[in-house]
Amino acid sequence: MKNCCVCKVNKPLTMFGSHAGRKDKKQTYCKDCSKEEQTKWYYKRKYGITLDERDSLLIQQEGLCAICETPVVFTKDSRNIGNSAVIDHCHGKGHIRGVLCGHCNTGIGAFKDKIKSLEQAIRYLIENK
Repeated sequence: MKNCCVCKVNKPLTMFGSHAGRKDKKQTYCKDCSKEEQTKWYYKRKYGITLDERDSLLIQQEGLCAICETPVVFTKDSRNIGNSAVIDHCHGKGHIRGVLCGHCNTGIGAFKDKIKSLEQAIRYLIENK
């Protein structure tokens, strides 16, 4: 048994990941807390924001995708697909633009953020109804 340094719960050693550098060869936090800690670290490293700041962005958009206005939520499994909420950012300058659903984020990415390509796609759709 081992005590998790994050949730403070005593758990079986099987609930802790491996860590070769530690005396007991186990992480200091359990696998459940590990996922949460990795999520916090990811948003801080990638976008420079906390989970509270991330969630605040979605609240400002009333829980809707900024493009298609579909209700979205941030999921724990962090798969950026479908109606999962995704932080959209400018790949060139890195700033956060808003929160999108996975579909809209994939669409913007497929057009490589090129406004001219998006305008041509709109024109194509209008001409070929």
